Amino acid sequence: MKQIYNLRKDFTIIGITGTMGSGCSKVAELLYKDKDTFFESEMLRKPDAIKLTDDNQQPIYDNVLFQRKYQICYNFIQKNWTKYIFIDYKKVLFLYCCNYFINIKKNDFENNFKKFIISNFTKAPISDKDSFDDSDKLITEAEIQNIIESINLNDFVRDIKSIAGGRTNLLDLKDTKKLKELYDLFFTGSSDFNKLFRKIINLFTTKNYYLRTLFFHKVACSIRSTGNPDYHAESSNMDNVYNISRLINRLIKAFKNQAENKDNCHIAINSLKNSLEIMYFKERYSAFYMMAIHNDNDRKEIFNDMVKSPNYKSTTVDKLMELDKVEYLTQDFKKGLFSSPDVENCIQKSDIHIIYSLPEKNTINSLPTQFSTLHEQLLKYLSLIQQPGIITPSNMERCMQIAFNSKLNSGCISRQVGAVVTNEGFSVKSIGWNDTPKKTIPCLLRNVEEVINGSFLPCEDHTYSDFELPESNSIYKKNEKHYNEVGEATNEQFQDKNFSQNVSSSYPSEKLDNLKSEGKNCSYCFKTLHNRFVGEENQVHTRSLHAEENAMLQISKFGGQGLKNGYLFVTASPCELCSKKSYQLGITQIYYIDKYPGIAKEHIIGVGFDAPKLNQFKGVVGQAFNKFYEPFLAYKDELSIYLR
Repeated sequence: MKQIYNLRKDFTIIGITGTMGSGCSKVAELLYKDKDTFFESEMLRKPDAIKLTDDNQQPIYDNVLFQRKYQICYNFIQKNWTKYIFIDYKKVLFLYCCNYFINIKKNDFENNFKKFIISNFTKAPISDKDSFDDSDKLITEAEIQNIIESINLNDFVRDIKSIAGGRTNLLDLKDTKKLKELYDLFFTGSSDFNKLFRKIINLFTTKNYYLRTLFFHKVACSIRSTGNPDYHAESSNMDNVYNISRLINRLIKAFKNQAENKDNCHIAINSLKNSLEIMYFKERYSAFYMMAIHNDNDRKEIFNDMVKSPNYKSTTVDKLMELDKVEYLTQDFKKGLFSSPDVENCIQKSDIHIIYSLPEKNTINSLPTQFSTLHEQLLKYLSLIQQPGIITPSNMERCMQIAFNSKLNSGCISRQVGAVVTNEGFSVKSIGWNDTPKKTIPCLLRNVEEVINGSFLPCEDHTYSDFELPESNSIYKKNEKHYNEVGEATNEQFQDKNFSQNVSSSYPSEKLDNLKSEGKNCSYCFKTLHNRFVGEENQVHTRSLHAEENAMLQISKFGGQGLKNGYLFVTASPCELCSKKSYQLGITQIYYIDKYPGIAKEHIIGVGFDAPKLNQFKGVVGQAFNKFYEPFLAYKDELSIYLR
């Protein structure tokens, strides 16, 4: 049996993502702790502390069920605790930079390094106004020089050259001897590299927390964009987008080959913020799991706690919130610029969703009957990684997995969303996904060339509306309400033409030929194009029903059932319209994975006297759901082997 489960127990990689200040570093720290420290924490309940009866000493089924799951995971991890090695993303970037200035630029590392630090630890064009021009907030050459002189610079440069000098590419390192040197450099705390990194981080933190965060943000974007940490290009060059992932992969190889216990390699990577880097590891390692950390506490309070220095604190917090929004809601991927962080997509691609909460110490034993604290949630997921099927899914996980699977039916080319409506006993009443109405063709399966040329078969004439076809008499007029910065109507170039004509000018034939050469269909989003041609944004022009809307209509369509006091599970939180519908139908609980843009939470949900409660989902979903809950063997057979 040990040989069977070694596939899971011997090697695991956990990637961690989340918005700034969500708690990614805290999760990584917990994974790094030894067993005794983890189990002695006040944030981990003892199994016998879970209340099993009501005030009349009658057993409560849900409590008994949860306590049994908790006890099983608690006992299992006590016997099978594994400490994870922590790969700090910032330290990986720092290693990349050192290697670049020593082995790529090659000459005068000391001066190049100082110029690089000074020029990048400064303000950046995130907004027009910047309040960090004061010299005491920036870094001087003398301060960098003092740090460099605190290590043996010649030995440091020699070590980096030995690992990846000459024709050796650090990102493709395979030689066993050089991997050993890389292991010693990165994972040994006493190495000159680690001394230099710690002192640079301390200097950055002392100067300004925002500028420290911005420094690594800019460096990561530059590396993915050009391969040069000191130069960022606004281009869609894909040659360097995986450079950081490739370096982390070499570090994983180095640790796996050189660690004291080669049969037990567990690594946590903090914090991944580019979804292509996540895809890189998912495609290479079946033992890779992605954790998203959610923190619903007030963002400003979180950043106030993060920033320790009182100097410029208010401005620093405002800047951090601004940068956090940039990293989460980037539109760069739509432009083909894949070097930017895209935390929203990273969360959508995650397997495990954890809620970071810190209950008061005197309330720890009165927590709800679910794995609540960070410690307890990790207890559950680490058990399931090592022993699939050790417990069964929660009601929330089961329902959200159905919603997650249902979203794959969606023909929307912008975002796939799935929804499930249940009664208060978690019995599924309806399933929906965002898609066009029944017996209309979804956007994914339509083709822009057919709109331009009318080149579809006669029997397919209902695939497109009369409005979209070349012979349409519906002409776009000048937008009298919206003007650009030079005083032109926002739809100036689209006036006096119909939809098909504007589509034709928006999709040059050479671009379409590129797609056809790859054998790909050129779908299009009617709402996006129509809004552009009109010159203003309007959600009403979407062809699709929203997932929640679809699920609710399915119930009406097939006989009707009351939804009062029911629950809604949706992969993205409801928009304003769907929130109102949920409210009106009497939904009491809404569970979501990823927050949808808008003001539904602030403006709709929570207003009134009997509002639905909006809950961040926590649990396992997607491919990991089956990996966690499908046993390797029927447990009865496993028990027979142990007990025979």
